[in-house]
Amino acid sequence: MARILLPTREQAPTETHKILDEMQQRLGFLSNGLRLLSLSPSVLQAYVDIQTTMSHVLDAKTREAVALAVSMANGCNYCVATHCFITHANSQTLPDEISLNLEGKSGDAKRAAAAAFARRIIDTHGKVNDADLAAVRVAGYSDTEIVELTTLAARYTLTNFLNNVADIEIDIPALSDN
Repeated sequence: MARILLPTREQAPTETHKILDEMQQRLGFLSNGLRLLSLSPSVLQAYVDIQTTMSHVLDAKTREAVALAVSMANGCNYCVATHCFITHANSQTLPDEISLNLEGKSGDAKRAAAAAFARRIIDTHGKVNDADLAAVRVAGYSDTEIVELTTLAARYTLTNFLNNVADIEIDIPALSDN
């Protein structure tokens, strides 16, 4: 049972309705995670802004590998379910690859380095060592992309923490239901 009461669309502040409607249209339903964010119009807008901005960095499969690795590292069952669904639905990523991503790995060497680095960011609270940086650089990531990977890890941690605090019910279709 959620520890924070989630509003319906109608109960959410009016200024969130447009965003909620757009997200519902895109996903096909209004998720509990979005309902949680809608409690604060400022937080919902910040989430949309960073999500939109960060959707232009790296490639979609790498962003999702980072999302899966970070969500698993942060113990966010809700976000794990969400990103398993999104990764499979949007990029037809196979379940085996999704399982690897959850472990901070990938069948693709460059993507594996990104997922492992993101996992190290979480595990070390951002205090990665020189070997961590060397490994991600050897895999082909520039300093700009390292900043982007770090920002993605922080972005996913935001929703991981919010969902963990609220302990919201998972309303995302299971991967096997796709």
